[in-house]
Amino acid sequence: MTVGSDLKTAVATLINFEQFALGTQNQQAINLYTNLVQSTQQLVYHAQYKGVYNGKK
Repeated sequence: MTVGSDLKTAVATLINFEQFALGTQNQQAINLYTNLVQSTQQLVYHAQYKGVYNGKK
C-alpha cells in the first residue's frame, strides 16, 4: 500500500468512528475520537508537506 491509500483508509475509518463518537455519552470514546482526529490531521499535513499524499513520492 502507498501512504496515500493508507491515509484514505484512516480517514474513512475516522468517519465511521465519528458516527459512534457523536452519538455516545462515553467521554473516553469522545476523547479518543478527538485525539485520533488531531493525529490524523497532523499526518495528512506532513504527508502533503513532504509531497507523499499528492503523488510526488
